[in-house]
Amino acid sequence: MTEPKSYRPLTQNQIKTLEANGCTAEDWSRILVADGFDPSFVRNTDLLGQVRIGNLTGKVKSVLLFTLLYTGYIVYIGGDVLKVHRFFLPIIGPAAMLITFSIWLIIRNRDYRTRLMILFFISIPALWLTYSLPKKFVSGFHYTEIMLQKRMRTTAHDLLASDTTQFSVAMSTIGIFGYELLGHHIIDMLGLTDSTIAKHSEPPIEGMQTTWKEQKHNSRYLLSRVPDYILFSTQTKPSAYAERALFTNNDFFYYYYIQFIPRPQGQHLYF
Repeated sequence: MTEPKSYRPLTQNQIKTLEANGCTAEDWSRILVADGFDPSFVRNTDLLGQVRIGNLTGKVKSVLLFTLLYTGYIVYIGGDVLKVHRFFLPIIGPAAMLITFSIWLIIRNRDYRTRLMILFFISIPALWLTYSLPKKFVSGFHYTEIMLQKRMRTTAHDLLASDTTQFSVAMSTIGIFGYELLGHHIIDMLGLTDSTIAKHSEPPIEGMQTTWKEQKHNSRYLLSRVPDYILFSTQTKPSAYAERALFTNNDFFYYYYIQFIPRPQGQHLYF
């Protein structure tokens, strides 16, 4: 049986690259590749018997394109920080490869026109379902995230307008706040960006419940840093576990109080 003209033996440089990548073969002369084959994409593979390898560049580009587009979509809707898609981010790459490989198994023996038709009839419903099924759910969280960012930005600007000192702030939703108050000390009450709270959280408080998943807190450490302001995510009402834990510490009641900051149209902001 003669091999198609589109396949040829490996060059010595390609064999050296494959061996450097941890690949082995019973007989390198029986390994045939298509024109444009890039050996850098093949790693830690044992090639047994006669093997034909196509041009992987196009497939890899397809996986990368899918990954980049979907990552951009997730970041745009806020899913990298909200619960919409945040836990799907680490498996986007493997998922893209699995999807691409599965489709390839379906269409690899078809002619070019049939392949295009199958891809079209698979892609259009998939894209529509990806958009339509979670649209209401995603839109709700997207709106919530935008409003939270707007409120935190306004709060930061109000603080800067009312206090010209190098004040410090402790809060549970730092987000955009740190970017608006560059140069000021921002303490993350949840321990997501504070190693002391993350590694030395105080024990759970009996009977305390909250809808927040972030349970780490260290009120003693937090108050020892003497922040000028402590901001709650829901203004005067504690919501996060770390916020509610402050009410078990006498120093919080002794040194902190609700403060009203004037805003336009006679409104006030609670702290």
